[in-house]
Amino acid sequence: MYTSQILKEATLSTNDSDAFIGHIGGDDFVVMVPSERAQATADAISQQFEEGIIKFYNPEDAAAKCIQSINRKGEKQTFPLMSISMAGVDLSHGCYQQYIEVNEACAEVKKRAKGMPGSAFALDRRRRK
Repeated sequence: MYTSQILKEATLSTNDSDAFIGHIGGDDFVVMVPSERAQATADAISQQFEEGIIKFYNPEDAAAKCIQSINRKGEKQTFPLMSISMAGVDLSHGCYQQYIEVNEACAEVKKRAKGMPGSAFALDRRRRK
């Protein structure tokens, strides 16, 4: 609910009132905006996410900018506060012939974004050869 609200608010704040926002499943969403608005929209989403997510943490964890918890192996571990990773694929360059190619590009760029610290936006910059 929080993420979907942030996506809606951010697209409205950047005058992307005709943006398409869809829920893929779990914590995965798709936002479609004109190519020239992608960076501004991603920046607005990131900023609003960062400003609001802190409210979900207790004051001590928020001040430390991390939490202590148990990982999947049952070991105590320090985790950073939640962030948002965004992948952008520009369809205006005509690089893709089939939807599966777009899907593969999204997965590749999403992996790159998740490898960046904090909230991040990675953009696929492929162009037709």
